[in-house]
Amino acid sequence: MAASRPPRAARAPDPEVPAPRDDLVAGPAVREKLAKLGIHSRFDLVLHLPLRYEDETKLTALADAGTGEPVLVEAEVTECEVKYRPRRRWS
Repeated sequence: MAASRPPRAARAPDPEVPAPRDDLVAGPAVREKLAKLGIHSRFDLVLHLPLRYEDETKLTALADAGTGEPVLVEAEVTECEVKYRPRRRWS
């Protein structure tokens, strides 16, 4: 037989959870949209990462870049040239 849960009076009281600070300065429509994302304070907004977040803090050597995965590389452009081609005419 599984151990049953003790009555409420015998358990330790639940710790008080502070109410989230609502210090966003925004209109009601914006607050509603942010609330759907779980953002209720400025701190939540700072820590929020978009759904398709790409880490742009780690540089990858070009030789180590794999195919099919996004990476961040740093390069120096040594030459840039614009080539004009003659316009084709339909006769």
